[in-house]
Amino acid sequence: MAIRVAGEDIGAVADAGAVTVLRGSVKGMTTSGSWNYGPSAFGGLPTDALYGAAIDG
Repeated sequence: MAIRVAGEDIGAVADAGAVTVLRGSVKGMTTSGSWNYGPSAFGGLPTDALYGAAIDG
């Protein structure tokens, strides 16, 4: 499951945003093996990037 955290502050960078990916199984969701991505994973960390805002749910 992908979860958007568009307003996430990363350090001193306001509203950089993030996407958290959780794994699941027949037993349910788990944080074990989860991933968290923000704009810095792709080379930048701009203020107000709102990374993840396009994920709707």
